[in-house]
Amino acid sequence: MGGIYVEGLKTIIVNVNTWAVTTLRYSAGVVDQTVEELKELDRKTRTMMTLHSALHPKSDVDRLYLSRQKGGRGLISCEMCVKAEENNLAWYVNNSNERLMEGVRKTKILNSEGAQEKNEFKQDRQNATLNRWAEKKCMVNSCGKCLRQLTKLRPGSGLGMVI
Repeated sequence: MGGIYVEGLKTIIVNVNTWAVTTLRYSAGVVDQTVEELKELDRKTRTMMTLHSALHPKSDVDRLYLSRQKGGRGLISCEMCVKAEENNLAWYVNNSNERLMEGVRKTKILNSEGAQEKNEFKQDRQNATLNRWAEKKCMVNSCGKCLRQLTKLRPGSGLGMVI
């Protein structure tokens, strides 16, 4: 049996991001989840996608979690999703003027000292993933027209149509 078509893969990733990751995001910062549990959840997600021919067994993990505009697949990592929500919650507590939030800040329930603004945090994570992916050696295309080389030549070029 063949694999899933590109549009089918995009639909699967959009559905996972919409339904599964949203459920996880809802409990982030409230339910205590370890990093190992979240990494295991990411592994299980990739395994299920591989078993159902939605992901090649040797495909690059960093590219899977890159946004489609930067040449990736656009899947949201469970680990990064929870970290982002915890950061957003800590940033809100740290920057809020409400009396109740002052009480939460004093109890030190959340580590709000190193919290960043939402877009800044997201951009830092995306850049780190993009840099890890760009540093890897491309095994597929040795002709010099590799997607990674194109992204270096034209950063932010919106290569979302590339598979």
